[in-house]
Amino acid sequence: MWRMADAKESNQATDPAVGSATHAGTARRSSPGWVRRSGRDRRERTRLEIVGDGVVVLQHRRLPDWKARIRLIAVSPAGVSVVHTENYKGLAHTRRPGPISDLGPEELHVGRRNCADTVANVCRQVDAVRAALRNTPWGSEVPVHAMLCLPRAEWGFASAIEIGEVRVGWPRLVASRMQTPVAMDSRTVEKVSRLLADSLPIA
Repeated sequence: MWRMADAKESNQATDPAVGSATHAGTARRSSPGWVRRSGRDRRERTRLEIVGDGVVVLQHRRLPDWKARIRLIAVSPAGVSVVHTENYKGLAHTRRPGPISDLGPEELHVGRRNCADTVANVCRQVDAVRAALRNTPWGSEVPVHAMLCLPRAEWGFASAIEIGEVRVGWPRLVASRMQTPVAMDSRTVEKVSRLLADSLPIA
């Protein structure tokens, strides 16, 4: 019951796509940016296709001492997945920007866009989730996954990309990685979800 109630509360309170159609015209006239964001969030939720049995979704969570927010946290038997979605267009690939003598670490690029800042942002979100779990008796045993979903990127012959601990991929791949390997039973999923919902309130 808690999982269903939390998901309903999360959808109604934080997902701009849920609401009365009578407000759509007002929002469109007064705040076009809000309308674009609500459409993006709705597409994000649909494409990921992660709302299923055993998965609790927390959306738009506020981060302590930081203006940014976590758009989506999925707690499943595989652990906690922090999912950040960007609609970048172009070929997803990696580069090492340094000279031949010292190439340096890999960087994620999509088309001509350097996504280093985006990857760093996902890592900061994951750090916040780990901090929320740190003081629990089982917190260190809960896997926390960093995921960057690029629904509009091109992949060519490339497989998924990993930049440090951040897994980068398309929606179906990201969703599949939330299911295995199994690390938590249903009771632990519920406990972890409750703790994160309390520690990271709705933005």
